[in-house]
Amino acid sequence: MLAYGAGDYAGPHNDHHPEDAEARDGYTDVHLTFCTQGVARQALIYAPLGHFSEEASVATLGGVTAYRLPFWHYTTPLVARRGQEQTARRWVLLGTFLDA
Repeated sequence: MLAYGAGDYAGPHNDHHPEDAEARDGYTDVHLTFCTQGVARQALIYAPLGHFSEEASVATLGGVTAYRLPFWHYTTPLVARRGQEQTARRWVLLGTFLDA
């Protein structure tokens, strides 16, 4: 499980694991996301065609996403609503499904 607070982010990465035979050719991640009311915004920026050109909000009270990895992506810093910096949180529960 991951927990983001105000200002937290994940820099650019692709989740490629060529050293792992089961993950080398790709795999699927499923994320369950839960945010507190104090989260104003956080986005996933991704590069479907080799450039960081797409954006999706990940600041939701409850959400499910599925990704076929690897691909380049990052999350922007979590922005809290004014006065709620101490309680703004986004939790992400991760499930990885190997396709090999």
